[in-house]
Amino acid sequence: MKSKPFQSIIISAGRTRYDSRCLLLSAHQKAITMRNIYHYLHVLTLLVAVLFITGCDSDEETPPPLSPIVIDAPTAGNAEGTTDTPSTTPVTNIHGSNSADTSVILDDFQFAVLARPTKIMTSKLVAPIMEAMLSAAPGNQNPLSQLQAQTGIAVTQIDRVLVLGSIPIPEQNDEPTIYEQQGNAFEPIEAAPADENQPAPETTVEPALDDADDKKPPTMKYGAVITLIDDANTESLIARLKEGGFEVTTVDGRDIWQNSLFEEFAVHIKDNSTIMLGSKPELLQMVAGKGGDNALAELVSSLSGDNLLVVATETKSIFDSVPDWAFDELFAETPLIAPVVAFMNKVSSSAIAINPDSDTPIFIELMTPDEETTIDVFTQVNFFASLGKSLLPNQVLQFEANPNAEPEMIEALKMANTLVQNLSVTKTDNTITVSLTTNGELRAQFIKFIKMGIAHAKDGSTLEVPESIPQ
Repeated sequence: MKSKPFQSIIISAGRTRYDSRCLLLSAHQKAITMRNIYHYLHVLTLLVAVLFITGCDSDEETPPPLSPIVIDAPTAGNAEGTTDTPSTTPVTNIHGSNSADTSVILDDFQFAVLARPTKIMTSKLVAPIMEAMLSAAPGNQNPLSQLQAQTGIAVTQIDRVLVLGSIPIPEQNDEPTIYEQQGNAFEPIEAAPADENQPAPETTVEPALDDADDKKPPTMKYGAVITLIDDANTESLIARLKEGGFEVTTVDGRDIWQNSLFEEFAVHIKDNSTIMLGSKPELLQMVAGKGGDNALAELVSSLSGDNLLVVATETKSIFDSVPDWAFDELFAETPLIAPVVAFMNKVSSSAIAINPDSDTPIFIELMTPDEETTIDVFTQVNFFASLGKSLLPNQVLQFEANPNAEPEMIEALKMANTLVQNLSVTKTDNTITVSLTTNGELRAQFIKFIKMGIAHAKDGSTLEVPESIPQ
């Protein structure tokens, strides 16, 4: 099979087989299969799975305030790299105002990710974890150092990032397999056996050639806007682009950087603090500001800029864009996902906000089209949530009663149970909101567990079990 250039999904840089240093988005053309689409949809469906097992067991639309979390753990002030100052990211709601330019959000885009890398990396929860992960890593294996070496830009120089994209759909096979449901599984329907009484055809058919390499890959539509802090500049990036074989061309009066080996990928340096990149057709439209008049842009504009990480998705658009045959293949490979997909089909859009240092670090919103659907989704979430809240304490008891259970696993289950019991689910108009409440002590305990896992992975040493978390 002949080799083909790489397509784009994740920003990286390195030497290609042509021995030129290139800034590119890497994912092989042939990697776009229904299994890959399943992983894309995981962003949505796993959230629902979490809701099913970890929500609120109250039927009240506005539950009473959660009781304070009490844990036998080192205080955050005594935990390495943390303090006991609560709510260092004082976000109390996923919505608000932000400075994102929604004119770059094209109609074809189905999801958006807004992040503040500098604040994430320096947050009191993430910073000590990253330090532990990178402390023993050789310089050439440190992804943050690699990014700076290859682009001339450090993560701490990036103020905001807006990533946009849509789900790529592969071409249907010429002779698709037809599936039928048998119980909880989907089984392929086999073709009828040939009639032995019929004479063999006289014509000679040449064996089909393997044209997998010649099949056109699905169109990738993506874009990103990177905003640097005030004292950063783009001169070092321009130098790296030139070293990697990128050349600048003028399109509609704007400089567009491209590499002849990767014509589908383009970069535009808008000014000294703004970098835009993406698939070329989409990038040119983004630069011209031809977006902004769509549901995703409206959703993004409603999100608070104080959130450190937000994922917004036009869920209905994604599911509407996936053809029936693709779902048939997906259900055949993963039958258990069928009811989750059916559930998510009832959701118009969704948003997740993550703020590591806040006392409410996670907000999840599911927006539905009408009151009837809202009640249906809310009822299902609470039903499965009640089950989840009762199962996890029993798991803790079972592990505690098992003399062969590892102590660290028991403590991890206790922490998970503490988190689950502090989840809240509410319904306001046509929106279902799931939120998690924590405090400084619990964050300190979480950091300690993560550091223990990192240390164990590095040298296989015996884990030191932290003090117990009472129920």
